[in-house]
Amino acid sequence: MGRSQAQFAELIGISTRTLQGWEAERREPDGPARVLLLIAKYQPKAISKAFDMAREAG
Repeated sequence: MGRSQAQFAELIGISTRTLQGWEAERREPDGPARVLLLIAKYQPKAISKAFDMAREAG
């Protein structure tokens, strides 16, 4: 996706530390976060579009 952890965490409304925990498998996302991460994994263009839309919205 070409985005930083901080940018991705901000987009989905979590702390960078939480995201790092998921990546290190110390924690496991649940509910909507799990779904969003599956979308990011299999449809990265959709997440990139969301980044662009969020940036444009300010």
